[in-house]
This record gives sequence, structure tokens and C-alpha cells, in this order.
Amino acid sequence: MKKLNLEKLKLAAEDVLQRGQLATIYGGSGGSCYHSLTCIDGTEINDRTGPCPSSSSGGCINNGGIDQCTQAGC
Repeated sequence: MKKLNLEKLKLAAEDVLQRGQLATIYGGSGGSCYHSLTCIDGTEINDRTGPCPSSSSGGCINNGGIDQCTQAGC
């Protein structure tokens, strides 16, 4: 397989996928499912096992609730 040189494409930062986004395309590593949270107070909680919590407080119960949840490999 031929390697690509991404610098030649001159991509903007918003055009490049982050690790979590890329994992959802490829199905994650070994089929593991994890999520990362950003709480309302700005606290970040990364690489938690399982899909995003269904409740609005989830893992951010002491930090004002969940502002954003990103999951990968689920």
C-alpha cells in the first residue's frame, strides 16, 4: 500500500479527523467501546469504557452535568 503525504494536501485543522472520530470509522481498536466527556464546568473525562451515558449527568454528576460526549468503537 502506498503511503500518503498529508502535508501536500494542505488540509485545514477542521478537515483533519481526531483520534476518537477516526476510531468510529475503523470500528475502534479490537472492538473496544469507549467515550470521553466534557462536563458543563469544563472538566474533561477521557477514555471511559462503554458508550455515552444515557442520563444528562452521567460521569459529570459533580461537575454540573454533561456538556458533550464523544464515543468511539461502539
